[in-house]
Amino acid sequence: MNNYTELDKILHREFLGKSALSNFFYERLISKSKTCKFSLNKKHIFISGLARSGTTALLNKIFSTGEFGSLVYKYMPFILSPRLANYFSRLVNDNDSYYERFHRDGIKINNSSPECLDEIIWLRFDKNLREDFFQHSVLYKEDLKAYLYFLFKYSGINNNKNLVVKNNNNHIRIDSMAKEFKSCKFLILFRDPLNHCYSLLSQHLNFLNLQRKDPFILEYMNLIGHNEFGLGLKPFIYPTSSNKWYLKYDPLNIDYWIKQWIETYTWIIESKIINFHNVHLVSYESLSEDQGFYKKLCEKLDIKNPSTGIDFHNSNKKDLTKKNFNKNLLRSSEDIYQKLKENSFK
Repeated sequence: MNNYTELDKILHREFLGKSALSNFFYERLISKSKTCKFSLNKKHIFISGLARSGTTALLNKIFSTGEFGSLVYKYMPFILSPRLANYFSRLVNDNDSYYERFHRDGIKINNSSPECLDEIIWLRFDKNLREDFFQHSVLYKEDLKAYLYFLFKYSGINNNKNLVVKNNNNHIRIDSMAKEFKSCKFLILFRDPLNHCYSLLSQHLNFLNLQRKDPFILEYMNLIGHNEFGLGLKPFIYPTSSNKWYLKYDPLNIDYWIKQWIETYTWIIESKIINFHNVHLVSYESLSEDQGFYKKLCEKLDIKNPSTGIDFHNSNKKDLTKKNFNKNLLRSSEDIYQKLKENSFK
């Protein structure tokens, strides 16, 4: 983003923002989803969870097998027009050099790397979209069908492969998705809460700094619906949430992030979505500490070549028990963490 020209920025605003051009491509996508016959039984894999739970690492690992397609950076900013995305992606060098992403977490990307880009279309669907928070809502069947058509078009671009799609925000809509997309599999990642929450706080501070230096980083993240941290931060609320819990906490304090962790994973447990046959809780600690765990997961996902790609690391795991935080909140999060582990894929 820091290398974007003024033309790049204009194209992103026109193709992703609230413009006549963007609306045209979106409406055309919806219209075609109603008339085009396409498979409703693709076996896509959806990866979700609260940000910083290891979703990108798992996305990259599965994508590296070559058995799945995905939404990749080179489709931007034409994501709402699969035909244009396909055409212009062919002009991009697939072998361009890797660079560390803005998160500064050691994950390196290039134009052919997979990324969460489907939130762009969910932002259009959401009839209850709010400026100040993301909230759980039941999805309409026609929207779910349009989303499947969107993925069907990108599956075609990817040699008709099933797709692996990472979107952290999908956890707020995973109940509707899992019920409707019965042949797909859904993975919800979770991490040790204290380390997870310090990682969230660290990224919040990181992106506050980046976005103040370069306002287009904030604009870009708003355009693609990435509001997990930074100046565009939006909390998640659920049917089980404490009333406007986020007004009682400061995002510059670790307690805010522990409370968000509690709200998120309480809903995931109490909503019973983990009882769905195609939804699986996945512990990042298991991925990073048990070499055989990923292979077991691959067997469940019908992945035939699990040995390729990056390894999982838990380099962020530190002894943070002497830090200043609300001990009651931490105890609550640890109780939930135990329940998650008890109900996770093994």
